[in-house]
Amino acid sequence: MKDLDLEQTVDAVRRFADTAPLMRSAPLDRPGPSAALWRQTPRLRLFDGHRRRFLAVSLRGDSNLEQIVGGRSVWRGAVRGTAILLEPGFECDWRFTGNFEMLQIYLGPDFEVAAERAAGLTSPFRDPVLWQYATTVAMILREGSAAAPALPPLLESVQDYFQWKYCRAERAGDDPTGLSPSVRRRIEAHVRESLGRSIRVEEMAEIAGLSVGHFGRAFRQSFGLAPYQFVLNQRVALAQSLLAETDLAVADVAAACGFKGSSQFGALFHRAVGCSPRVYRKTA
Repeated sequence: MKDLDLEQTVDAVRRFADTAPLMRSAPLDRPGPSAALWRQTPRLRLFDGHRRRFLAVSLRGDSNLEQIVGGRSVWRGAVRGTAILLEPGFECDWRFTGNFEMLQIYLGPDFEVAAERAAGLTSPFRDPVLWQYATTVAMILREGSAAAPALPPLLESVQDYFQWKYCRAERAGDDPTGLSPSVRRRIEAHVRESLGRSIRVEEMAEIAGLSVGHFGRAFRQSFGLAPYQFVLNQRVALAQSLLAETDLAVADVAAACGFKGSSQFGALFHRAVGCSPRVYRKTA
C-alpha cells in the first residue's frame, strides 16, 4: 500500500528544491524509515506541506544557511555537517547561499518525539555520529541496486540511534549530571582543533575541571559516547571530508586526522564507514 504521508512529504521537498531527488531508497514492504538524497541550490523559500517527520543532514557543498521563522532569523551559519528535525506541519523560510547535498531520512510512521524534546531539534545542530550515518547512507544510495539490501537495517540503526540520543525518557537510575553547555562547547572546540595529534582523556577532563572518572561519566551522559569513541568519530568525519574534497594522499589524510599510520587508519575507517578510504574516495 502506498504511504501517502511519505509521498506528500517527498512532493513538498520536490516543490521546494525545484527538482527530483538525486537518489531515493526503494519502497519498503513494511512501515519503516526511508531516505532520499537531494541537491539544494541558492534560494530563499518557504518550506511547508510535509506530513512525515524527517531528519535532514547536510553533506557535501559550500553554503551558508539561514532559518527564518515568523519573519525572524533564528539560526545562521555554515550548512555542511548540520542536522535538523522537521516536524509535520512545521513551517519556516530557508535561505541558502550556495550548492550542497542533503540527505533526508524519513522516520517510520510510528516514530514519536515528545513535543518538549522536538522543540530543541527544529533548528540546525551538529552530531558527528548522525553525520557519519548520513554519509554512509548516501554512499550506499549512490551504489544503486547492488547495495540496496544494506539500506533498511542501516536506516533502522539511524532511527534507533536518534531515538536513544534525543527522544528517550529519563529512566530511573540514570545519572542526570552531565557537562554544562559551555563546557561541552569548549571540549568540542578542543577536539576539533587537536585532531592532528593524540588527544588524552586527562586533558579533556582538565578543561572540564573534573577528575578523569567523573569526567568520563559526565561525558557519556552528555554525548552518549565514551570520550575515545567521540574523538574517533571526529577523526573519521574529518577524514571523510578530506577524502571527498581534497587530493591529499591517503597517508597524508591519516596523519592530518591523528591516526598512527595508514594501517590503523584503514582498519578504523573501514569499521566506522563500511569501506576502505580509497573506495570511499571513489564513491564520495
